[in-house]
Amino acid sequence: MTLQGSQRRGFRRRMLQAGAAGGQETPPADPQPRPDRGTPYSQEARPENHPAFATRLPSRPLHLWAACLGVILPIAAVIAAAATVDRWLPPPDAAGRWAHSVERIRECVAVEARTGLAAWMGQCSLVAAAAIAAAIRQMRRYRLDDYQGRYRAWGWLAALAVVATLERQMPLSELVAATIANASGIVLGPGGSGWWLCLAVPLCLAAGLWAVLPMHERLAAGLALVATGLAWLAASGCGWLGQGDVLGPVRLVSGCLTLAGDGLFVVAMLLAAGSVLREVRGEAAKPARQAKDEPRRTAAVEPQEAVLPADPAEGVTAWSDGSELDDEDGDAWDENGTRKLSKAERKRLRKLGRMNRAA
Repeated sequence: MTLQGSQRRGFRRRMLQAGAAGGQETPPADPQPRPDRGTPYSQEARPENHPAFATRLPSRPLHLWAACLGVILPIAAVIAAAATVDRWLPPPDAAGRWAHSVERIRECVAVEARTGLAAWMGQCSLVAAAAIAAAIRQMRRYRLDDYQGRYRAWGWLAALAVVATLERQMPLSELVAATIANASGIVLGPGGSGWWLCLAVPLCLAAGLWAVLPMHERLAAGLALVATGLAWLAASGCGWLGQGDVLGPVRLVSGCLTLAGDGLFVVAMLLAAGSVLREVRGEAAKPARQAKDEPRRTAAVEPQEAVLPADPAEGVTAWSDGSELDDEDGDAWDENGTRKLSKAERKRLRKLGRMNRAA
């Protein structure tokens, strides 16, 4: 064994011994600091590195709830106006020369039609939800521990929102239902519209769960998504019942529930965006179980503080002459601290120490 090899031997043990003796040294800094060890995102995930739309998403609770109210209140006003139109607007027969204007106002506030104020607000809500979901996807894709690629679920939600906007402007659901009904010979629901639900419900459920569950603050966004799904399902059920002109109030309820679901979808995306932004900036509250296990995991992962003596020669001499092996028990350990050294190995270490001092 050469002299250089003897100096390298036990290097880690000398560092630990020097640290236990009172040496202090700051561990090397992380070359790429992370905002939060619980939610490891790279620096590219910060909204400043994305288009300006991501930087305008609210993350503080006050701004976030103000944005949610800004979405809910106009939709609630339109629903209330459509539900009470007969109370504040006279019938066309009693309007006289204003009968034509009254009829046009009724068409504007109607929620069961494909055109009108309610349809426009629903379209805007779905487009906004798709844009927010796409922005969340761009930030979530830089999460370092997302080994299963769950960030893609936000892209699926954005795509589903775009498909919903197309369905509002064209009979896409009727086309899909008729195609499947003609191919299978089974008509599910009125006009085969049940096939559209059989395709849409599993996709929305899978994408929603896959997107929301990995978040730390997922309760509010998850409840909003559940409310969105229930509103759309109830609207579809009312639509089945209101196929005829006799059940006009049922169709009104269906239109109101559809518009309410669109608004709740935007609220869910806003809440999810705020949660992701706080995770990226290290401000998100960790789950109780993860917060409990964090000190144990940190103590197991982070290295012990250690430092070499100021004089390297002093440290090498102290360990190469075998003086640390002359303890009362006669026990000595290898450089990894896992195996006791034999008597012959301790004798060889003393010999190497004498050679080192002579050199």
